[in-house]
Amino acid sequence: PETSSWIKDDSLVKMETKPFDQGAMRHCYRLKKLPQVPGNSQCGNLNYKGWKRSPNYIAKCYTECGFPDTPAVTMRAKQATFSDIYLQFEAAKWAEAYNSVNPPKKIKFIRNFAVEFIDRPGRPVFAVERFVDENNGQGFHKYSNNLGFVDPSRLTPHNFSAYSFYASHGDIMVVDIQGVGYLFTDPQVHSTDERFGDGDLGVRGMALFFLSFCHSKLSEQLRMPIFPLSRNELNRQRRLARTAVNRREDYYAQTKTEKTSHIEKSSSSDEIQDTVPGKQIPSLGLPFLSDDDLAEIATSLENALFDPYFEYEVNASAKSRIKLSDRRHLEPDDTTKRRLGEIHYEIACLHGAGSIPDALKSSSVESGEAGKGDCVLDTHDVVSCLFHLCCAASLWNVRACMALGRVYAGMSSSVSSLLNWIMSVNYEKSKIFLRRAMESKYPPTSVRCAAGCLLLQIMNKQTNHTESEIISMTEHVVDLFDAKEKEETEILVERKTLERGGKFHPGDRVMTSSSNSKSVHDGVITGVSDEGSNLHVHFDEEKLEEEHVIDLNHSSICLDVLEDFSARSDSYSYSGNCDEEICCEKSYRLKARLAEYKAKENDVAAAFILFQEASQAAYDDGLIDAGDSWKKCAAALGRNN
Repeated sequence: PETSSWIKDDSLVKMETKPFDQGAMRHCYRLKKLPQVPGNSQCGNLNYKGWKRSPNYIAKCYTECGFPDTPAVTMRAKQATFSDIYLQFEAAKWAEAYNSVNPPKKIKFIRNFAVEFIDRPGRPVFAVERFVDENNGQGFHKYSNNLGFVDPSRLTPHNFSAYSFYASHGDIMVVDIQGVGYLFTDPQVHSTDERFGDGDLGVRGMALFFLSFCHSKLSEQLRMPIFPLSRNELNRQRRLARTAVNRREDYYAQTKTEKTSHIEKSSSSDEIQDTVPGKQIPSLGLPFLSDDDLAEIATSLENALFDPYFEYEVNASAKSRIKLSDRRHLEPDDTTKRRLGEIHYEIACLHGAGSIPDALKSSSVESGEAGKGDCVLDTHDVVSCLFHLCCAASLWNVRACMALGRVYAGMSSSVSSLLNWIMSVNYEKSKIFLRRAMESKYPPTSVRCAAGCLLLQIMNKQTNHTESEIISMTEHVVDLFDAKEKEETEILVERKTLERGGKFHPGDRVMTSSSNSKSVHDGVITGVSDEGSNLHVHFDEEKLEEEHVIDLNHSSICLDVLEDFSARSDSYSYSGNCDEEICCEKSYRLKARLAEYKAKENDVAAAFILFQEASQAAYDDGLIDAGDSWKKCAAALGRNN
């Protein structure tokens, strides 16, 4: 598993012709395997003793579409089988990490391997693992799935899933825990880049898990932070806990469910009100909001502006089975905080889409104001939606900050259509959240650009901003647009490389830049050697006519971008429409405006460059007149200079 390489050997197996169990996509067969191929296959007595003493296995295979009794022999089915085996090794790695902190109950995943039947047509591949007896009255049990289902009868399986998330810094989460006792098999792994097959639901799968996960005494011992949930979500967990059958302990009662926020305030609300005047909650008389809902909305919006403080609820007087020295490694770092922000934003989107089961619903809401529409259907829990949106904003999630900034500016948000009903227009608060989005260090930069454009629009409409403030903000937004173009290029390069198996091929156009030199050269790959670590490149420059060998370990290689790139990349796709990524300004118009400011300040060189860049970008966008106008401005500055 450490090297991601496969070891092959020959063996002799016998398998039943009919499956003893089957699912929607795979069949299970009973199988026996000898340690190695007998030297004399004609020796029946040796084979008889060997089969009698050989252990029992289970062989799983994907079935052919339309032929449920026929093992699939397509390349996709074989790759899916290898992916399942790799996935189980990945889960076993995190199980070892979980056991290393000495939990009350240690766990283990069954090791599996692939068996290819070389004598059968198509050479089908089966995933094989040891058969586990259901002894001591412990039958096979499914404790969770990859869609957020959690059976609270055991604490260990779900705490292991949460542990895998925090221990991997939010990169993966092992779910779909099932097996006999604490011996698990056939898990699923969610990852941030959805690299573990069709069952890997990425950030959405992690969000569904945390909606069902209950913080328990074991969570406290493992020093895992509490994942904050809204009041309605905690009530939903309470209802599910009451209806659970054969649960080991009433662990939900041990959790302080009445606390709706675990975010520390770094300054008082009075200071915020002095800076940003305006009512927090509009007096719309919404019948579906209670006093508790209004209080939670106010608290959530207040906490959204402060960095989070993670609580662990560790009882100092309780006897812990974990050493104190092992308790610090699950504290969220910057990477984990970024993933937590993405999860909170995803939960908000799920609420906004009405995709959360048992969510609070009520009938239609009659509008009391002109321009709000005649009727709005309360199709989802908007209070919980706003709660998680504010949690994501406190974690500097760019999309969450942008969504709150848009709603405070009186604009719609793709997260929820009801946010405008519970948040009043407040341009000062809108500017605060838009600045927070711009200052975030997390991607995507396209949303940061959109936040900057909206902030500039608000500043230009207001009269309390000086020209120097507007110039400074315009420069900041222009820099963001440049970073956006660079980010989109890098994502496209990564995507094209992955589509080609993560390798370069002869004929690819590349741009090379040495790590110890600022020079950049374009060329064509003529060959690949040393298992892809060295590229033979013929450069375009006449002074570099000879073929050069580029060591990938000491040079940065970039595939030449030949087609346009969509701002919505696969790496940053989320639920719903992305209104938050729509920029109300074009980069070349901002550059032209900034060039005018620079010209007024007699910074001729900067104005000349900005006019040239704006002109070329306008030509590329089909705006010939604007391009000609800015080109003339650049020429005039050049003559005057």
